[in-house]
Amino acid sequence: MPPGEFGYIEGERLGKPYDLGLLKKFLPYLWPWRGWWLLILILALGVTALDLVPPYLTKQAIDGHILRGDLQGLQGLALTLLLVLGLGYGLQYTQVVIMERLGQRVMHALRLDLVEHLLSLPLPFYQHHPIGRLVTRATNDIENLNEMVKSLLATLIKDVLLFLGITGVLFYLDRTLALVTFTVIPIIFIAARLFSRQARDAFRDLRRWVAQLNAVIQETINGLPLIQLLLGEGRRYDVFREANHQTYLAGMKQIQVFALFMPLMEFLSAGAIALMIWYGGGQVIQQQISLGALVAFLSYIQMFFRPLRELTEKYSVMQSAMASLERIFDLMAETREPEPPCAAEAPLVKGEIAFREVSFAYEPGKWILKDISFTIPAGETVAVVGMTGGGKTTLIHLLAGFYTPQHGEIRIDGREIRTFSRKELRSVIGLVPQEVFLFEGNPDDNIFLENKEEQEDSRAVWKQSEELQGLLQSLAGRGVNTLSAGEQQLVALARVLVRNPAVLVLDEATAHIDARTEEQVRKLLQRLLAGRTSIIVAHRLFTLRQATRIVVLHEGRLVEEGTHEQLMELQGYYYRLYQLQFAAVNEGENE
Repeated sequence: MPPGEFGYIEGERLGKPYDLGLLKKFLPYLWPWRGWWLLILILALGVTALDLVPPYLTKQAIDGHILRGDLQGLQGLALTLLLVLGLGYGLQYTQVVIMERLGQRVMHALRLDLVEHLLSLPLPFYQHHPIGRLVTRATNDIENLNEMVKSLLATLIKDVLLFLGITGVLFYLDRTLALVTFTVIPIIFIAARLFSRQARDAFRDLRRWVAQLNAVIQETINGLPLIQLLLGEGRRYDVFREANHQTYLAGMKQIQVFALFMPLMEFLSAGAIALMIWYGGGQVIQQQISLGALVAFLSYIQMFFRPLRELTEKYSVMQSAMASLERIFDLMAETREPEPPCAAEAPLVKGEIAFREVSFAYEPGKWILKDISFTIPAGETVAVVGMTGGGKTTLIHLLAGFYTPQHGEIRIDGREIRTFSRKELRSVIGLVPQEVFLFEGNPDDNIFLENKEEQEDSRAVWKQSEELQGLLQSLAGRGVNTLSAGEQQLVALARVLVRNPAVLVLDEATAHIDARTEEQVRKLLQRLLAGRTSIIVAHRLFTLRQATRIVVLHEGRLVEEGTHEQLMELQGYYYRLYQLQFAAVNEGENE
């Protein structure tokens, strides 16, 4: 599925483990630090050169001093060896520190870009992507790349140089002995090839199930009140247990791959050493090579397999990092919420709203709204009513620009809303949703969500509204987790009103507020709605008499439109709906 169609992409659909296209996309995050990468390369050359010195010094010590009984010369050689080891330690320490810093800086930039991109994606994207998996992208997957940057790249540079250096030294010491040693290399490469195929599948399965596990945990915690209310703990535990078990199996598969390959590498290393002792020992006995050369060869052979083992171990990091890189850039390739190509300079908004033959479906062929057309003059208050599922909330989500209608258009002051920038449109429209979301902190933090430098206008509106301050005075100093549903709606109402929008949309904004507080809110809104275009969505029809006009939706169509009195005289759908609710209220009062 192409980017922008919002289909979820998981591990089994990913491409090759090494994709130059992905690495090219990742290169811009590494390029700003190219000077530091050059320094790391220089340090790697130094560390490699110093690593090659100790075995050769050992050869010199045995052949030139120990076998000759030269104690004085041996002391000088020992001091030289100590100096080389100390200098190598210092260079390696510097390299590790720089790599750690580079890894953190690269991941810091990538994580910022990823979250900035997530903030720009439209709501339909999130309907197809579990939040827990998106969190995994910004945390676990980013950390996998951090491991690749700070450990794999440094190891790759150093170990490749060390491998080439050891090969050169071995041929310098004795070409025949070196060729005998290298007879095991074809076996190593065949084993590594088989391992790479198995490891690729194992790591992708593991990453996929870790993401699934995170999604299950996130959904379980978010839905915990409902789970406990419906006694669904057992069912959710079973879902988690299955995801946890699959993650365990994927982890065990990965371990089995390494458990098979790593001992094989150790066996091949031991086989090469045994071959060297047998063949090299015979050469020493025949005085074809010196004892010191054989000891140096054994040391170099052990060093020769060390970079191979480390590269094999780092292969797991590379596999995991490449899988993470694919997921991250697949996510960053998703189409952002569209901005108009050339947004016009916005005139002063009066607030006239026009729906013209608007039709919308979340899924192809399943229309939620069908040919909706009506106009709201500037400054008018219009109520939108209808049964649950009639399309009321979808209507206002289209107005707010969260979704784009498949047919028709929506205009504000004659201007099609698709020509508004996101910032421009959402500064014009203030929406108080039915489901309130509050961030951690206190009510004040949730009312003034802008940056500090952008809060001046909002706080000025707040200070001028004594009613709004008094209404929320009782909430001061309390955490949002202690607020009731009604109090949370008051906070949501306040954070919209302080932005002084030209168009105010209330979607069941007083559904959870008690009758006394609702009366306070009603009086406040009467003053604040004066001269402002407003849309009120509510199920309780007897609260809508203050609306200038009522729009009635039924099964996605506009079936009636007029004032409360006109619709009651019509005795149509609105009349039946009102009578049904009025009868229910009377029945409740009689009980």
